[in-house]
Amino acid sequence: VEPGAGMETIAIAEENEMLLEGQQVEVIWTDDHERHIKAHKALLDGRRRMQISPDALTAIMIHMTEHNEQLVASEPEMAADPAATGGPPGSAPDANPVVGVAGPNGAMQQAESTIEDADAAASAMTSRDTGP
Repeated sequence: VEPGAGMETIAIAEENEMLLEGQQVEVIWTDDHERHIKAHKALLDGRRRMQISPDALTAIMIHMTEHNEQLVASEPEMAADPAATGGPPGSAPDANPVVGVAGPNGAMQQAESTIEDADAAASAMTSRDTGP
């Protein structure tokens, strides 16, 4: 176990709580960006994603984008392997929703796009679950 691993886990849990409240959380270069991205991405998995407010979804997407930008800046080889940061295996780096979005405006546009995608998926699931 690495020194400070327990503190990192606590920090991630606290960040998740704040993000779910729609609060912006600062990313710092000393974060374990891979762990943070995976933990924040877990907030968006499954049906739980449909219970997240639009403000929280935006905060999560912006925060994950910032982690990914710092990860890629510190480890350029990560750009070639989006699966390492939670992207689908075999996907191109620009297909990863948190790669290639620069600055807060780009992140906001990506978050809005993700919200629209989530809404479309929710509609499709609802119509599939309830039938014709």
